[in-house]
Amino acid sequence: MEKRVQIIISNGLETEDINGVIVNKIIEPVLVLGTKFIPTTLSFNITVLIQGYDFINTNNNIKLEVVDENGDVLHSTGDVDIEKSEEAMKNMRIMLDIKNTEFLYEGDYSVIFTINQEKYEHIFSVEQLNKTR
Repeated sequence: MEKRVQIIISNGLETEDINGVIVNKIIEPVLVLGTKFIPTTLSFNITVLIQGYDFINTNNNIKLEVVDENGDVLHSTGDVDIEKSEEAMKNMRIMLDIKNTEFLYEGDYSVIFTINQEKYEHIFSVEQLNKTR
């Protein structure tokens, strides 16, 4: 099976129990995080969908970082070991709530997700809204 990773930035996550089935919802996915002021701190969510990695028979190591254009790390989970599990799914999902991360300037930022030394990157932007000239 081909290895695939998709990274989604959003303004919210919701978990709901519907008749005993846990349903995770991504609220307002975005490519641009808007803010009234720069510099600022922002809270947002990151969802990572993972396919093609063996979570049933193999231990895996993951890491997620938010970095600026210069490669400076604004947020990091650090290395996280995921032990093999017979209950693992073919579509693994990781959902993170990122709180009060400092953004010093407008521009492009990246989420870098690493699994077993393989890196996947998603670029998003931070923009100041309603600028006055």
